[in-house]
Amino acid sequence: MPNITTVTNLQGETAGYAVNAGGSADVASGAGALETHKVNALLITNDSTSADAVVDVSFNDGNTNFVFANEITIPQGAALDVLSAPMYLNNGEKIVVAASSAAAVTAVASWENLTTVS
Repeated sequence: MPNITTVTNLQGETAGYAVNAGGSADVASGAGALETHKVNALLITNDSTSADAVVDVSFNDGNTNFVFANEITIPQGAALDVLSAPMYLNNGEKIVVAASSAAAVTAVASWENLTTVS
């Protein structure tokens, strides 16, 4: 786990992810050995005009999904702000957004990529 008190580079990043109905997407993943992603925001939108979406959001430590938003219903055309506080992701860790088979969703994440010295 990197020591974030020795940050040598700080980059803000935002990315969008299409999550197909019945599928999942890895969000804000890919931190390297000397990186930490401080995830500040995660918004999930149900773009469907005909069905509610049900989503699960998990923290994955590289082996196991730990669900922290379980079977949350997002009405048609609505959005969900998932994080109430920042989350830190280190090498091999990720957030996983999974959608029910009823509707696809869009996830948008914003994070700071903190690079440290070894």
